[in-house]
Amino acid sequence: MGSSNTDITAKLTEWHEEWSSEQTDNDICTAYVFSPEWESLVPPRWAAYDDLEKRRLTEGAPRLEWQDSVDQSRKALLAMKNLHFKPLEPRLWPVCPLWVHLARYKGGPDFDGHKRLHGWASLLDDWEEIQRLIRDEPEFCRSLSPAQRRSFDLLRYWWKAAYCNEELLRATSTRLEKNRPFWTISDPSDGYNLRRIASEVKTDTSLYHSHLFRLFLFEFSPMFWEPFLCHMKLSRLQHARYRSSCIATIQKLSYPVLHPSHSPAGEQTPYPTVVQNDAEHQRITAAQASINPYYLWDNESQQTVTVEELPECPPYVCISHTWGRWRTRTDTTVPGVPWLVPENTIYDVRDLPGQLKELGYRYIWFDLFCIPQDKSDPRAAQEIANQASIFKGSSHCIAWINDVESWHGVLAALDWMSLKSQSILSNRDTDAIKDRTAEATQGATVAMELLKKKRREGMEDLFDLVDDLTAGEPTFWMSSLWTLQECILCPEIQLYTRTWTRLEDRSGTAISLRTLMVILRDTRDFNMLPEPIETSFSEPFQYDVKLVNDPNRKTIQDSASDRTFPSAVRDLYQLCIMTRLDNALTAGSPTTILTNANLRHCSSSRAPAIMSAVSVTDWYVEKLEASKSTSKPAPAEPMVYGTYPLAFLRECSRKFGAIFYQSMARNLVRSTGTANEMRRVLKRNESGGTMLPVSKTTGWYAGISGSSDHTYLDRQDHETVADWLINEDASVSMRAVGIALTSDDKPGPRKLSGNVDCFLPQDDVIADNTSKRYTANVQDMLATLKDLSNGSRRIYAVALHEDLGLVHGVLLEKLPLSMFGKHYLNKIGQFFLKNESLPPTSKVDWKVL
Repeated sequence: MGSSNTDITAKLTEWHEEWSSEQTDNDICTAYVFSPEWESLVPPRWAAYDDLEKRRLTEGAPRLEWQDSVDQSRKALLAMKNLHFKPLEPRLWPVCPLWVHLARYKGGPDFDGHKRLHGWASLLDDWEEIQRLIRDEPEFCRSLSPAQRRSFDLLRYWWKAAYCNEELLRATSTRLEKNRPFWTISDPSDGYNLRRIASEVKTDTSLYHSHLFRLFLFEFSPMFWEPFLCHMKLSRLQHARYRSSCIATIQKLSYPVLHPSHSPAGEQTPYPTVVQNDAEHQRITAAQASINPYYLWDNESQQTVTVEELPECPPYVCISHTWGRWRTRTDTTVPGVPWLVPENTIYDVRDLPGQLKELGYRYIWFDLFCIPQDKSDPRAAQEIANQASIFKGSSHCIAWINDVESWHGVLAALDWMSLKSQSILSNRDTDAIKDRTAEATQGATVAMELLKKKRREGMEDLFDLVDDLTAGEPTFWMSSLWTLQECILCPEIQLYTRTWTRLEDRSGTAISLRTLMVILRDTRDFNMLPEPIETSFSEPFQYDVKLVNDPNRKTIQDSASDRTFPSAVRDLYQLCIMTRLDNALTAGSPTTILTNANLRHCSSSRAPAIMSAVSVTDWYVEKLEASKSTSKPAPAEPMVYGTYPLAFLRECSRKFGAIFYQSMARNLVRSTGTANEMRRVLKRNESGGTMLPVSKTTGWYAGISGSSDHTYLDRQDHETVADWLINEDASVSMRAVGIALTSDDKPGPRKLSGNVDCFLPQDDVIADNTSKRYTANVQDMLATLKDLSNGSRRIYAVALHEDLGLVHGVLLEKLPLSMFGKHYLNKIGQFFLKNESLPPTSKVDWKVL
């Protein structure tokens, strides 16, 4: 080796030693990635390295063994910057970690290297200060966003072991205090660090404890936070908040079943509020929130009172119930109500004043007593338009389920679920669980009140077989479209029997409808496991992934009828599957609410019964105003499927944006019909409505489902979607679209990866006259579209929106039909592409049937 080679090798070695030194490592680690501080440290060093590498190549010196590792790390960072670099926008402050919010509240600097370096001390100090501020300073409480306050409450109840063993928190606190004097030069919430301390903080013994410990690090460790990679970090934080609330809900239910005397806080703790995404959750404007009910029922004076005549609108409770399907042709007088009240066959409306008085609330909103029952009264229509403000303005809501007599079967099923879930989610209390399981199984082998069995004629004596083979019908309250709207507006609605007994857990805490559905969905997922999976609890995200993909896990369809579950448990799981309320109540996506509405019964116009839940009321208010300005009867409004006003659906698409089209029918058929057959379809006005979240048929097995992904943080709709037009025949006209790719494209320089969910051609139709569904993660989207294409029918991947590097869209198949330059297509599925941006706009003349 020549002297010049020796010299360049020495220079490179010197560079590497400086790059790997403790001082450089600390400087870089304490700076936010891609921040100005980071940019002043890293790129200049890389530039110096590039100069040395050029010299090495020119002089022909051998490559050093550490260079591959450095080059790979640099390449990974550059890829991360290209994909995820985005400075924090002010609108995202409300979802930032709790310690970041605290620093801003106190007027601290945007970057504090000392906090990053002394992360353990910072974590503990900030946690103590936030607890003090929430206890002593109302202004700080008001400054927290709903997401931040929910996360704090989760951590507060965890920290004081409200529903777990105090030993877990003592071990955690001891280890954190032990770490206080040490520097933090890596993220303590990454997998390696979580595994390293698992035995000391006991996260290897309980999935609940592990989830909450990880959330604690996300919220308070400065090394987790990267404001120049904020979307990546915020999506992880949002998911951690959501999953922690789900697991905490199960823990809150199940721990008192095993430990009925456990109450270290000396107080009753509420269930967590479980919300996937605040950005998509139903909200009302300040103007809407200021609208009070016009009437309330006053229990003290036993009469309907006008709110305007009171000094101010008092606190009131809303009661949701269903009665329209059982209305008789008679009305009756109820003392104190200034109008005739319709009678029904399921209860006597004249008994209501006495029953309502027993509830103990002064003021109540009850539709029969607070909405004039004469349809010609304009006040009635106005109160229907104000349902969002009425329900959201209440102190709380009650669901009066008047075809349920008791909660015996429901509570027995929840006891069994609690024991089974604890056996899967913890390796503690194993002996106690075994001792209790046989008794709980026998206790849950009873009827479950919220699902009514329909006995089949001739099978009356085959009781066990009937339980498995007969169809079940959810309780009347859960089948009404009006009550769907009311529970969406008030998801923490409490459940009461016919005799006004509240559904409560073993500790006496009310179990709201949303809480019940979260329990059913998540315990069903866990209880499909025959035994715990061979994965440590210490990395909760990895545990969740392995749970979903476990080969021994039964399918959801099997779980509802699995005879290894006691009958009450089986029926409760069936209730969740049929009603799909778990997604509707936690996601908050308006499209998901519309698809859920397809399941429900409504004896009148469907749009007024759901419009307030999705904040789409302009069309209705405009119709009311128009009717006031003319004495002529209103002209018949165009209807889609004869059920939804066209004006309502167009307002939905305008207000929801691109996610309006993000639903998937279960019964799509990719017809192989000829052009003449397609023309006959058009002539008969038989468009399929494949783009819409509403369906022609309704009922428990209506075949449209909303997207389950509602973790949007930075959603940007494609500019063309706003101009798509819904037609009266349920088709959608498009003059411009964003085409990500088509099945006729030529292969490009790189393969596009992502996911497809679509239906196969008609040749593969299965027994019930629907096509087979194909869902897969794919590494080559173009090749997949070519494989899925049906002969010469081109498939277009049309973009809806982009979020965090994922382009979501619909798959449209061109039909063998065009008229006057207009092309006809069918939606056959949906897709997303990874690490992509929105495609350019293309002018088209399309009609999607």
